[in-house]
Amino acid sequence: MIKRSQSPPFTRPLFGSENSAVWLAAIVGLSLSFAALLLIQKQLEAHKLLDFEWVAHNRIRALNHGLDNSMLAVSTLRDHVAASGGVNDEGFGVFAQSLLDRHQGLKLLIWISGLAHPERIEDLPEGHVVSNLEVGGRPGFNLAASPRFAETLARAREQGRMAASGRIAYRSPEGGTQYGFMTASPVYDRFEPSSDGPENNRDPDGFIVGFFQLGDLINDAISILEPRGVEILILDESAPTPDRFLHFYASRLSPRDIDATNYAEWWHDAVETKVTERVQVADRQLAIVCGRTGLFRSAEAFQQGPWMVLAAGLVFTVLLSFYLARIRENNRERTAMELQLVEREELFRQMTETVDEAFWATAADSYELLYLSPAYGRIIGSDVGIDRPSLLDAAHPDDRETLARALERTANDGSDTEVVHRIRRADGMLRWVRTRGFAVRDDEGNIYRVVGFVEDITERKLADEALRESEAKLRDMFQHSPDIIMTVDFHGKVLLMNRSIPALPSERAVGRNALALMPRDLRAWFRKALKQVFRKGVIRQFQYSADDATYWEGRVVPINDDDGQISAAMVIAADVTDKRNLEEQALHNARLASIGVLAAGVAHEINNPNNAIQFNAALVSRAWSDITPILREYSEEHGDFALGGLSFAESCDTYPRLLSEISHNSDRIRRIVQNLKHMSRQDTGKLSEIVDIQQVLEATVMILHNQIQKFTDFFALEVPDGLPTVSGNSQQLEQVFVNVLLNALQSLPDRSRKIQLGAAYDSDNNIVLVTVQDEGRGIAERDMGRLTEPFFSTRTDAGGTGLGLSISRSIMEKLGGSLGFESRLGSGTTVTIRIPVTHPA
Repeated sequence: MIKRSQSPPFTRPLFGSENSAVWLAAIVGLSLSFAALLLIQKQLEAHKLLDFEWVAHNRIRALNHGLDNSMLAVSTLRDHVAASGGVNDEGFGVFAQSLLDRHQGLKLLIWISGLAHPERIEDLPEGHVVSNLEVGGRPGFNLAASPRFAETLARAREQGRMAASGRIAYRSPEGGTQYGFMTASPVYDRFEPSSDGPENNRDPDGFIVGFFQLGDLINDAISILEPRGVEILILDESAPTPDRFLHFYASRLSPRDIDATNYAEWWHDAVETKVTERVQVADRQLAIVCGRTGLFRSAEAFQQGPWMVLAAGLVFTVLLSFYLARIRENNRERTAMELQLVEREELFRQMTETVDEAFWATAADSYELLYLSPAYGRIIGSDVGIDRPSLLDAAHPDDRETLARALERTANDGSDTEVVHRIRRADGMLRWVRTRGFAVRDDEGNIYRVVGFVEDITERKLADEALRESEAKLRDMFQHSPDIIMTVDFHGKVLLMNRSIPALPSERAVGRNALALMPRDLRAWFRKALKQVFRKGVIRQFQYSADDATYWEGRVVPINDDDGQISAAMVIAADVTDKRNLEEQALHNARLASIGVLAAGVAHEINNPNNAIQFNAALVSRAWSDITPILREYSEEHGDFALGGLSFAESCDTYPRLLSEISHNSDRIRRIVQNLKHMSRQDTGKLSEIVDIQQVLEATVMILHNQIQKFTDFFALEVPDGLPTVSGNSQQLEQVFVNVLLNALQSLPDRSRKIQLGAAYDSDNNIVLVTVQDEGRGIAERDMGRLTEPFFSTRTDAGGTGLGLSISRSIMEKLGGSLGFESRLGSGTTVTIRIPVTHPA
């Protein structure tokens, strides 16, 4: 048990001499900091007010300059008209439009000739009105309807100079009511002497009328200035109090809506922080009022000065308090360090004597041990002490030189040493140990000692070797697995992959996103499934088909670490193409069996009404034969008569033929039903039946009669008499002929192409040759070798399964025969079926 030294507690009164100095320093520092804060705040507020007044005058000058320029544009147009001696529509429009383009606030220029006073501005000629209010040139409101229009013209005529109206309301394009004003400037003939002013008593030649949008005019004048948090109110002091409001410009830093209904509230709020100037616009006087917002940006650089002074004072106070407190703590720390030194020495001794690792220390210039902990004796199985000369003594002779070079390298260049080597215990047993060494330097950086420890790692070494062997076996099994196995992290990055795939080698796949290896149709599902696996710990399964007609099944499985947390996910994909093909083949066979059973049932149901048709047809035929002489005798005595809509003479020729066709077609139905029942019977697999090829071919043609009529108008069956019988299975041979003939029919591009089905006896080889020749599309050279492969079809888009010729080949191989194919692309195909003859003709 480790015993710690007990030190007496250090106790001091809270308000002793040392604590009093700390509290006094804190109070003095805080008082000075707050005093400096208040002084600097007052100075900054005064500077801020002066800065606001300068910014307000700057904006008023910019606005006044914009007003003067806009008024000058109207005067310029007036002088242009006067100098021209009249108005040319085209020249007036070009010159007026250039003025509108240069002055954003000027939106409308009108030339009114003589004393004309139109009821509507729209009554003026097209060229007398130039507007930027909307594209097209005409104004979007009736300016003449305003009573201020006539009043302004009258004042301009009376004064003989430019006159300005009061505010004029209009609807802005963005919605809402805005205000503007108009000016009217009289135009006099330049060749007649005149004088501006009230003393001019002659009538002007006309008026130049301009309309100004205050919003655009102010924005154009102020937008070039940096936003500083200043709002502008424009009032018409020449107007009655209710009509004085013209426009409110909201700061870009804090926009808000002020209109004629609530500007008085703004005036009251800004009464202490506003600057007012009055400007003359024609014969009216406007007041421009600037107010400061709460976000006003002062040009004063030291905005945070008071708080910085306060913060500096607080920091100084805290530092001073800490300095004084530190002096008080020095005595405590010095005593505590002495106690800690004693405790650490005791702890080091207890640690080196109780842990399993053996600590050692040597001089830098020799292997002589300066210190060796008792644990070394437990490692080598004997009691050793400081008198043991070197670590090399217990080392295995084959490892001793390696250990010596490593310790020498540490002593020379200061690099760390780690050597895994063997030692021989006192009882002769070999053990594995790990020896580590570190250089110790003096104050000048010179190595004067080497220290380290020795650790017995025999069990770990054996476990590592077993683990490596197990990993090698697992790696072999992992890499040789027929399935594709990879582990991914939460983001889908591949951590490990067992083998290469056509898209990417396994060594290049590590570190890439697994989505790049997935088919495009599967990527969205895989991304979602991976999130569910990591969040919920579920297993997700998937299936997909690749572009190379292979089928894959897989699953995404979570991998838990030692703490039970999901650290990765394993993706396993298996090629199930063969399994899928076998399942499809079994399903197809089951479907064919179901069709056979259904055909047998249908054949039974058809036989019942067909037997009635045959019986009734025979009965009606005999009745017709019996009644014909009576009807003929009646016809001779009374003349011809109608029977069923036909004359008796026509009925004598027609009815026997109709009855014969009924009997013939009924017999044909009976033969088709017999063939269906024949196909639906369970195939016993016997190949020893005596089969008449001619009968099998005729049954085949009967089964495919509708298909033949659907695909071609030229079909021929040529079977010579005396064809020898063969030994086999009639059902299986019939299936072969049906498959081959159906493929030939489906290859025809139109009904004008023909098919010839024939049979012949080859006496030299003692075989029956059945040939199917078609004039279809033919088969490509690359596909000729795969025609009888299972599930290979050139008509998969039309429902082909690729099983017909594969089954036919298997049947012919069991019969000892074969299938042969000859084809030319675009010309047709010939299929030759060779059947061995067991009983020659």
